[in-house]
Amino acid sequence: MKNNSFKFENHKKNKVSARKGQAALFAAALLYTAAYGSINTFADSVAVYPDINSEIKSIGSEVKQTNNFSRGSEEWKRLEDNELDWDEIPALVHEYNANVITNRSELSKDERRSMDSEEVSSYLLDKASDYESQADAMDDVSGKELVAANLRIQANNLRRQADSNLDDFDVVKLSYEQIEKQTVLSAKTQFLDYYTALLSKDSSASNLEYLERAYNSAVNRKNAAVGTELEVLTAKLAWDDARANAVTLDNKITANRQSLIVSCGWKYDADAVIGKLPEYDAQTIANVNYEEDKKKAEAANITLKIDNIRVKNASDSGYQTLVEEQKTNLKEDLDSFGINFKAAYDGLINAVTAYNNAVGAKANSDKDLTFANKQYALGMISMVELMKAENSAVAAHASVSSAYNQMVLARVKYDAAVNDGIL
Repeated sequence: MKNNSFKFENHKKNKVSARKGQAALFAAALLYTAAYGSINTFADSVAVYPDINSEIKSIGSEVKQTNNFSRGSEEWKRLEDNELDWDEIPALVHEYNANVITNRSELSKDERRSMDSEEVSSYLLDKASDYESQADAMDDVSGKELVAANLRIQANNLRRQADSNLDDFDVVKLSYEQIEKQTVLSAKTQFLDYYTALLSKDSSASNLEYLERAYNSAVNRKNAAVGTELEVLTAKLAWDDARANAVTLDNKITANRQSLIVSCGWKYDADAVIGKLPEYDAQTIANVNYEEDKKKAEAANITLKIDNIRVKNASDSGYQTLVEEQKTNLKEDLDSFGINFKAAYDGLINAVTAYNNAVGAKANSDKDLTFANKQYALGMISMVELMKAENSAVAAHASVSSAYNQMVLARVKYDAAVNDGIL
């Protein structure tokens, strides 16, 4: 079972703090905090809006969610088990990620829920005055000078935000939604990266066996005066590099696994079972309509939605300078969207091509191995040469699997742009 809090009291589990968000999310969260206060900045969140009929209670180091009937019993049964399946990732992050639950709770209690941008500005100014008052009260208290100074800095930051604020609660919600969907995309990426690292390790094991045999063969050839010292050193270097790479792969497997399961609600050292890879075929993945999808992606794009709200709020403010600034920002983001969406599409098509090429290379490698086996049976090549052909075939197989994962990831990113507004 997952080692985190769950919706019913008789299913309480230990809450765990999810891995801190990635650099881009962190930067965005810091900007948000500077303007709005203490809403959790490390929002590995997929759930932004409070659930209907759901109550979030913070209890010490645990977060408990009760009376949430938004899912059926069969779905809850799957989510409660110890297996992390690909199609469960959005729901797992929604229900079990500790930061998601905390952020959802704080957003549900946010005082700006019914505010427009002008009211938010007033709210920010009121908060600034509160901080200033707290700082004044600490001026004569020994040892509180630094706290007072920090409060005044926060007050000044809030006033600067209020002077040019164009964000209303809709922007706040969209910002959380953006982080939410990016977290799901990140978890799916970690899922695929985990399997790619596993495949690389399998290939690495075969390569290590071959390189060790090749090194020993080089030593024997040198001892028999038919090989050189350079051949020995070259074989030794290749073997050493492969062993070092094997250690790196082990670390990568562990890191991807831990990041994935923590994002989905387990403790970092839990024995969660990672489910199977999703099943796609290259033709299905490549079967997209660029022009239609671009229109959908533009309409769904969260950054552009936020920009449009800010343009409207600037127009309502009556300050033409702000209007022009926001229109310029919208145009720049729209141009960036076009470039980035084309890159996502090109990445998808290139990934399909790379996969098909890998399949072709594997077929050729299999033929080479068949021929090598015949040569070895006739005594025409050595065991080391046969192992080289076997190792090449294993590497070709791993390349197909790795290319498959990259193809799926390219489609996942493309779909995130089209359907979720994440680009």
